[in-house]
Amino acid sequence: MKILQAHNYYQFSGGEDVVLSAEHQLLSEKNHFVKQLLVNNNEIKNYSLIQKLKIVFSPSDSSIFQGKIKYILNSTNFDILHCHNFYPLLSPGLFYYSKSTTTANLLTLHNFRLLCANASLFRNNNICEECINKSLYCSLKYKCYRNSRIATFAVARMVETHKKMRTWQHEIDAYICLTEFSRRKFRQGGLPNDKLFIKPNFLEFDPGFEITTGKYFLFIGRLETVKGVQLLPEVAGQVSRPINVIGQGTLLQSFRNVNNLKYLGQQKRSNVMKHLHNAICLILPSLWYEMMPMTILEAFACAKPVIASRLGAMAELIQDGVTGLLFEPGSAEDLAKKMNWAIEHPEEMKQMGLNARREYERKYTAETNYKILIEIYQAAIENKKKRLRDARA
Repeated sequence: MKILQAHNYYQFSGGEDVVLSAEHQLLSEKNHFVKQLLVNNNEIKNYSLIQKLKIVFSPSDSSIFQGKIKYILNSTNFDILHCHNFYPLLSPGLFYYSKSTTTANLLTLHNFRLLCANASLFRNNNICEECINKSLYCSLKYKCYRNSRIATFAVARMVETHKKMRTWQHEIDAYICLTEFSRRKFRQGGLPNDKLFIKPNFLEFDPGFEITTGKYFLFIGRLETVKGVQLLPEVAGQVSRPINVIGQGTLLQSFRNVNNLKYLGQQKRSNVMKHLHNAICLILPSLWYEMMPMTILEAFACAKPVIASRLGAMAELIQDGVTGLLFEPGSAEDLAKKMNWAIEHPEEMKQMGLNARREYERKYTAETNYKILIEIYQAAIENKKKRLRDARA
């Protein structure tokens, strides 16, 4: 199979980049031909004013890479154009370049961009679904994207223009949703149900596991309000085991000089895995829905249960009392209660760790993921054939 991966990197690397790289490696190892079309938001700082204005005011096709994209698509008869992120430099116009070819278009929904200007369904420290069944222009009054009406207008106009053009309905042959929860949200937002497929993220490498009691609780991630990390200094004094914190963010100062809380800064992945192996469990106190945190998969692979907010994808991925514990979102009291239970029940936590490892082996290995991905590619190809037949009829 011949696959063209398209991706617009953000200024700061994230989970989408990890998934892109893992899928590229996996498909290449399985002897598929994989070419990549990659652009980076860091390039914007070198753009002229006219080029920057084009991104904002040409929502149907703002890409300055049109010539390059068309050349790549015409140079090879690709079976699949698989896009991970098109905003803002590639634009949804990408999905029209293969219109007259047999190439099927596929989009992985790594975030809620098609439903929400800031892509997270989160505003003012609370879940917000106001735009799901309305126009994204509603977000202008809140300046949802980068706290700027101009930037918010650019996102809203792009999504709404392509909604009117029926791009999301007709030009994309298959969507990948990471969880059943996100599929329900996108179906609620109007995407065609028969094109929404579920494929979770996966770990490219198995970190191995040890069954240990653990010495500390562990948080891994961005130190931002949306991640609920402000709860950690509050609960640190309510538990008898330390909380280790790995990551960076705007709330960094809140983690310095807190009793029973150890800030470890940013760490290489190999060191993160070592910290996970020696942890009681992973703590995930997010206040937003999350899409599919790679940290949950890493914890499961290391045979560590997860204590997480009873919210969104987390409540789907973690079976309460089986592979982890769920607590009331935003409640320091309930989080401390679940952490103390974990300290007092080491054998039960070990069993949850074993259950989590089995969950990883069943759902989140590269081999399992490959089978699902190819099935979705084949469904997308069939949908494209149907589109071409309907166009000729």
